[in-house]
Amino acid sequence: MKIIWANRSEWRKPGPIVYIGLLNALSFAQAGYQSHFFVSEGSPSDSLADLSDFYGVENHEKLHIHRIAKGSQLTETLGRSIYRQALNFARQELEQGEKVTFLTRELGLIALLSRLQKRFPDTLRTLYEAHDFHADLSARDHKIKFTDHRKRWTERFFLPRLSGVLCITPPQEALYRQALPKVNTHALPLGCLEHAALSLQEVETRRKRRTVVYVGHLHRYKGVHDLLEQANFFQQHQLELHLLGGQTTQIAKLEKKLRKQQTKLSTAPLPIRFFPAMPPVQLHRHLEKYASIGIVPLQDSYYNRALTCPVKALDSLSHHLPVIASDLPTTRAVLADAAIYLPPQDSSHFSQVAKNLIDDPQHYQELAQNAAIRAAQLAWNKRAQAILDWSW
Repeated sequence: MKIIWANRSEWRKPGPIVYIGLLNALSFAQAGYQSHFFVSEGSPSDSLADLSDFYGVENHEKLHIHRIAKGSQLTETLGRSIYRQALNFARQELEQGEKVTFLTRELGLIALLSRLQKRFPDTLRTLYEAHDFHADLSARDHKIKFTDHRKRWTERFFLPRLSGVLCITPPQEALYRQALPKVNTHALPLGCLEHAALSLQEVETRRKRRTVVYVGHLHRYKGVHDLLEQANFFQQHQLELHLLGGQTTQIAKLEKKLRKQQTKLSTAPLPIRFFPAMPPVQLHRHLEKYASIGIVPLQDSYYNRALTCPVKALDSLSHHLPVIASDLPTTRAVLADAAIYLPPQDSSHFSQVAKNLIDDPQHYQELAQNAAIRAAQLAWNKRAQAILDWSW
């Protein structure tokens, strides 16, 4: 069997989209299958070197990376080059009698996939990994645009013609089952990297760093601004807060706001440090070197409540870090017993709970152990095999 994963974003693009796509493709290679990752070319670079130097993963003999150059504006408008080449590769394999599992998170690809599925019903499985939900727009908490309606009809018409929809949260699967009851769905969180187990002494050393780490965008709905309001508390209790992610312009605005806050509170520097979005390899090195606790302070919204599988939570689990998270169905689905949960509206208490956890060695050790167990349960290669067991 051949596995194909298609992602239209550019290789080495900042953020989790390509990185998660790569880990998806790599997971099937690690599970023993020839896996082909199709991605937009991006800036010239050595793909194999990028695996270790940028993405922080090891190459695998069964992983094949296809970086596809964009065509002219006209040809890309008529159909993305990456879509055509991934579909052509799948078609050639199928015509030779090979079984193929084709996965994507690209809604713009599913119409073409449905046609290929009709031609090869027995030897092809076409799976759409949903990172949103458009089939029913009634629960949206923002203004509905024309593009939302277009996506709605795309999902309603073409998803039933695929082999299945892979949902990244149980609430998301419930939405699809209600809106499209004939669609084959399966809920699986995104996967988790596996790192070596830590000794009790190593866990204790990490606790004593007293550093709380947030990973992700710096948008208000992510809960970041509420954390910054607690800067004085972090200072009083010798805690550091590291915020990893965001654009330099966002960071500059927030740092300016903090400087104004500092003059009102204390002349001592506030223990808040910003780090612009960094390659995955640097992110994981930072977590390994500095982090004591991961924090996922999502605000309560339709998207956060039902549709997100927070990668920042998986990053923390992969390093066996205890986590403090907003109490939402999506965070519980990922973190299980590896977190302390707070109501999203109680964001002002996150710093107090972080202090209490860091000052309680026994509770900290328990949550770190739970994080290690949960990381093993969500290992990427286990997810890959679960997808194949479901779809075939």
